[in-house]
Amino acid sequence: HVRCMSNTSQKTWMYVAFVFIIIALIFIGITFYQYVSYQMQYSNLNSEYQTLNNQYSVLKSNYETLSGKYNETLIKNLAYDHWLSIASKDINSLMSQYSSNAIVYWFKGPLAGNYTMNNVTRGPTNTVPAAKDIKTLWIAFFNNKPVIENITNLNINLTENNAVVKAVVSFLFTGGPRAGTVLKINYELDYTYTNGKWVLYAEWWIPA
Repeated sequence: HVRCMSNTSQKTWMYVAFVFIIIALIFIGITFYQYVSYQMQYSNLNSEYQTLNNQYSVLKSNYETLSGKYNETLIKNLAYDHWLSIASKDINSLMSQYSSNAIVYWFKGPLAGNYTMNNVTRGPTNTVPAAKDIKTLWIAFFNNKPVIENITNLNINLTENNAVVKAVVSFLFTGGPRAGTVLKINYELDYTYTNGKWVLYAEWWIPA
């Protein structure tokens, strides 16, 4: 009778142990499933974060490009740099501001004419040059030792890839045959946005 009770007790503990093991395995399985699920969610969230971060970087880059491109202050500074380069007779700075196909339209006076970067523009017969070299123009103009007396009526028209700056610029000649005289110019600078920067492609010099 005692042995029977002992066997029954052992079976009971075996059942309890078995149930405990089953519960433990279920718990481990659930925990492992949750862990894998969390890992997958983390991986998905991390992937989405990387995607959003990349999109943000692109948008930020585009914004910085556009904010730099469509900036009237930048265009104004370019125009003033151009005029100050003339006043300081800095030929290297001046020439670096032009596009490769730039042209200067100079009206009236001994320097009147059209000027290009490489003197290749020709007349209707294709035998007589219709334009002179821009660098030669400025070297000749510098003989008058010009300084800027004032800049007035500044106006900037900025579109997608083009900017037009207009102003009345007065130059005082401090040397040459016209020393002491003032030349007032209706000035126009035409810029175009190319290869990530603004360059000067046309310049209009019209005495007021």
